[in-house]
Amino acid sequence: MLRAPGYAHLVASVEPAVVFSSLASACVPELADECHVTLVEDDGVAYRISMPATANCLDTAIEDVGDVPPPWAAQHTGPGTLRTPIASPRADGERRYRGSVVHRWLDGHPPTAAQMHAALLLVDLAVVLVARERLSEQLRHRAETTENLRQAVLTSREIGAALGILMVTHKATQDEAFALLRSYSQHTHRKLRDVAADVVLSGSLPAQVRLRGPLSAGPGPRDGR
Repeated sequence: MLRAPGYAHLVASVEPAVVFSSLASACVPELADECHVTLVEDDGVAYRISMPATANCLDTAIEDVGDVPPPWAAQHTGPGTLRTPIASPRADGERRYRGSVVHRWLDGHPPTAAQMHAALLLVDLAVVLVARERLSEQLRHRAETTENLRQAVLTSREIGAALGILMVTHKATQDEAFALLRSYSQHTHRKLRDVAADVVLSGSLPAQVRLRGPLSAGPGPRDGR
């Protein structure tokens, strides 16, 4: 029976080939003499993984992996051989995969009940690890998207407030106030949102910086008025 440390050898990843490669390594020689994995993804990418690498793959042909029975339908495909089907759970937007894991015992005897349970448990765990990592990646992406949207909203509000202040202090239009804000941002090599935040806090742009353009940084009427 597979000892507990073997489970720790499974590598969590969003890529099923990575996880099932670690499964094959964890199974040999602790659980079986050979382990063969066949994976086919929805985009047609196929993998064959064997441990040891010198062993002949005993699994079905890639094109025969089509309709995969449920994971608990492990079956003997010959003396000392156990085939366990695998299939990714249904999830919107996720690349699905299917295939099988074949364990082989070279002494020719059928696997024991403990070996069968260990094989099924490892396969189930590998499927769960892929699903968990993909879910975690989705959550991280959504968190990043949410934070980016929050920052965009805050930035938009600060820029809008800064434009309002500049429109009043310089008697400028919105476009002119934005041009002044952007010009100061470029002149000082600072982000527009940081400059806007300073304007909101101080009520104006620093008067000591002279800017090119129809408006100056300090208060006063525009040219020609």
